[in-house]
Amino acid sequence: MSYDKVKTQNVIEIDSNTKSLMNFFDSNEIHRVFLVCGNSFDRLPVRDFFTNANFTKVARFADFSPNPTCESVSKAINVYRKDHYDAIVAVGGGSAIDVAKCLKISTKALLIAVPTTAGSGAEATHFSVVYRDGIKTSVSDEQSKPDVVILWPEVLDTLPEYQRKSTMLDALCHAIESAWSVNSTDESVKLSLCAIEKIIGSKDAYLHNTSEGNREMLIAANISGKAIDIARTTAAHAMSYGMTTKLGIAHGHAVALCLSVVLPFVAENTSKCIDNRGPEHLENILRSIAQAFGCNDKSILCCKFNSLLKGLNLECPKFDDETIDLLVEGVNIERLNNIPVEITKEDLSKLYRKIQEE
Repeated sequence: MSYDKVKTQNVIEIDSNTKSLMNFFDSNEIHRVFLVCGNSFDRLPVRDFFTNANFTKVARFADFSPNPTCESVSKAINVYRKDHYDAIVAVGGGSAIDVAKCLKISTKALLIAVPTTAGSGAEATHFSVVYRDGIKTSVSDEQSKPDVVILWPEVLDTLPEYQRKSTMLDALCHAIESAWSVNSTDESVKLSLCAIEKIIGSKDAYLHNTSEGNREMLIAANISGKAIDIARTTAAHAMSYGMTTKLGIAHGHAVALCLSVVLPFVAENTSKCIDNRGPEHLENILRSIAQAFGCNDKSILCCKFNSLLKGLNLECPKFDDETIDLLVEGVNIERLNNIPVEITKEDLSKLYRKIQEE
């Protein structure tokens, strides 16, 4: 089936009753499925659906790492083209979905994404990440965005505690950064603020692994993903990637540590706004973010964010001056350019040091 048959992204929420989901596959004549999934697939309720449902063929591709390579994408393309399929189904976090999105670009196939974490938002964006010769490469293509997203709260039931916390933080940081991004629009800001409110409102239930909490967090992460699809991320994400690779902490954890110092930096430097809409616009955005957090002041907003982060009891890794220099040099300049206030390498160095002081 070609992606032309589905013009806009269709988001389907399901519960333990999968009859309506099977009706969706049947009504869209999806009988032969190319499944892109990681090792966690065998522990998820999704497995039972694809094992027991009445599909003519389900081929499984799992030959990729947490940091998928161009070679893995090429393998997926070669395996896919050996047979005929009605759709690609990606089940997993960002890695599985990114491989499937790259596969979609090449094959023009219908792509259905089933996110198994509430954080990356990969199911809602036209971006994907693959590695070529160990170097991270970003792929941006509107045709790569999944046509259908299935939000299945049960897939979060077995999510480990650290991953549960870090992915939630990733979604929250997506929402905050996309709100103030120089690329933001009225639509993306509305999405950002809606996501923040949902994350804050469902945080406790989600952390206690309740069905309703998992459902609300999946929806919030999807909305947050839609916001970054328009506005993209900014400095906290740009600073975080080196922390993940060099310090071995989860992506969402690293982003939140960075945002804990970037948020006050932005709040204190609105007079240095480089967004064409000016300082007043940035002040209004910060006020709106604060209101989504349940307060009216940007300084209280900073305190609330840091209090939320500290309340999760995530350990901050220690790093020395040499590591800070390496982190600064490795910052993604493209994402850094999206921040609404001027930020220099000297500022970055100070911000990394401040993380250690928090």
